[in-house]
Amino acid sequence: LDSVRDTAGPMARSVADMAILLDVIAGPDAEDAATERAKGHIPKSYLPYLKKDGLKGVRLGVLRQVFNPKVADPLIIAHFEQTIAELKAAGAVIVDPLPVPELDTIPRPPQTAAEFKTDLTRWIARHPGVPYPSVKAIADSKLVHPLHQASFDQAVDALPADQDPETLEGRKNEQRFREAFTKAMDAAGVDALVFPTWAQLPAVNGDRNTQIGDEPQPPPHALPTHLGSTLTYVGSMLQWPALSVPSGYLGENLPVGLQILGRAWDEGKIIQYAYAYEQATHYRRPPPTVPPLVPGQQ
Repeated sequence: LDSVRDTAGPMARSVADMAILLDVIAGPDAEDAATERAKGHIPKSYLPYLKKDGLKGVRLGVLRQVFNPKVADPLIIAHFEQTIAELKAAGAVIVDPLPVPELDTIPRPPQTAAEFKTDLTRWIARHPGVPYPSVKAIADSKLVHPLHQASFDQAVDALPADQDPETLEGRKNEQRFREAFTKAMDAAGVDALVFPTWAQLPAVNGDRNTQIGDEPQPPPHALPTHLGSTLTYVGSMLQWPALSVPSGYLGENLPVGLQILGRAWDEGKIIQYAYAYEQATHYRRPPPTVPPLVPGQQ
């Protein structure tokens, strides 16, 4: 839990549906201070960005640093070559690679126990009557999923976020990353960055309990549930918009995604790029276990 970096966003069966949903939920929220920054940055609608030719002439940088052979499954890397070819076929200009030198030297900002405790304590204070009215009460209940019990145990004795050295240092490093990415992207003249959504092969839904090891390892040794496998940390630490769109199938014929990362407030642009890619490839398969919302539609 992190009120700034764990950002809820729209999930939908298509980019068009996602844009409709984003139109509804985007904007400042009086109960969420982080959303105050959105004032003046929200268009009347994201629907005008749904352009089938939306990739023509767009410059996309490939962020290979986050899915190189040391950290990513070879099948993920090979599959992304196909994704790059599809982006080119749709009209994109590919800058490959687009290095961000500081990405390998600035410490990755953590999501800390202090931030977790501060955010959850604030939420509990606004919801009187919850069965377990403190982080300690929740931790002591031992009712938390085993994968998350350790997080609650660590949070019990954590300092407030604005007094915690690790949290404060992480916030400084987040800004350093934003400056480094801005510099690299501006120098290369790219509109957005592209890379896989996940560094490892997809896991079968429901396997979460069996795919975590005693000693978390970075990729390629990370199991699918370890944070070392997810590449969504890039957008999280930058606090910039990122979007994942289906890009094919790997492993046990399970979906993998193309991730598109834009600068701050570039939601409209990455929606445009994702829509154009989606319309050029049509990788999504309707789930066989879920009926269509409207007969004849998927």
